[in-house]
Amino acid sequence: MPVFSPEKPHFRLRLDLLVHVRKLPMKSTFTLIFGERIFSLDVNPGLTHTNRVNGKREVIRGTHWTRWPCHTAERDKRELGHQQWFNHFLLEANISFRGRYDHPPYLPEQIGLGGMIVSLSERFLKAAICEQTEVIATSQGYEVTLPQVYASGNVVAVTVAAEAGGFVVHDNSYAAMLLERSGTVRAASLTREVAAGVEAYGCEVVNMRVVRRCSTLDEVAISLTLVGCASRLIADQALAVDRAPLFDFKAKLLGKVTGLIGADRIEPNRDVTGHLGSRYKIAFAVLSQSNGRPIAFVEPIADPSALPRKFKEFYDISLNESYAGIERVAVLDDSKTFPPGDALLMQEVGSLVRFSDAANMVSQWATVQ
Repeated sequence: MPVFSPEKPHFRLRLDLLVHVRKLPMKSTFTLIFGERIFSLDVNPGLTHTNRVNGKREVIRGTHWTRWPCHTAERDKRELGHQQWFNHFLLEANISFRGRYDHPPYLPEQIGLGGMIVSLSERFLKAAICEQTEVIATSQGYEVTLPQVYASGNVVAVTVAAEAGGFVVHDNSYAAMLLERSGTVRAASLTREVAAGVEAYGCEVVNMRVVRRCSTLDEVAISLTLVGCASRLIADQALAVDRAPLFDFKAKLLGKVTGLIGADRIEPNRDVTGHLGSRYKIAFAVLSQSNGRPIAFVEPIADPSALPRKFKEFYDISLNESYAGIERVAVLDDSKTFPPGDALLMQEVGSLVRFSDAANMVSQWATVQ
């Protein structure tokens, strides 16, 4: 094996330091091991990596670096050859390589097809699937990324934890969250409608979570897969819903406001925080003329089912003193009929305006310095 001589002082104790290079067709993984993985480079991997920062999830596809503790991936969009990546890895890891570089042994055996290198084998296929999985310890148990993808493009991740008498696997309400994001789907009612399909996978819906329990370790792996399938079944119901009214109405409202006060005073998809730390994404914020501070948070409401959720959002935001003095405005689609009780309740936490009156509302913001 080649000798690797780390140059940084804190790497001079190299008793257990090994560089593992796992070679697979179309991909390469370079990993620095010191008891466990402390630094790695995944080139064209078959799996995605999910970053979790400040409560947000970001899916990283393609070549990426991970550094201790290897929870966050750094995307690298360069297209380089194997030796170039190898040299970059050594440079980043502060390792001097005194051996002779040789290309991966699989290269001479490949068949070129249109500039692509293709080689199928049982070993490659199994490794490619396995590399799409990832396990991360969380406060709830172990979160497992499965080789499945929701229609939204997000990878399917489920959580497994030990409980009295066995183990519980659930999707952490992620399918229900995707339904709510669609804007026109009430997850609570829809999960009841697809309960029979969820049951066919041996799962159930409990408090908006897809759940399956098992009693032995041998059942955990299949339970992870079944929960992932049932979660996808629920999330995919959003595909059958005509979502155009929501997005058309949002675009219609944004166009009206922009036309009256200018695009430079609009901040779409503003991140805000409730008084206990819950995070929300406001459709758009209206900014003042002088210093660009927010003077209003605006949410279009194209469907009556969205009112309770927006009430909770506005109520939570209203208790955060950081947003004191900022208006909270919900704009209703005139073409829909809204329950009077829900509409009146919304006025307790913000202003309720019909789209036909939006121009009058915006004119009051036009002169705010």
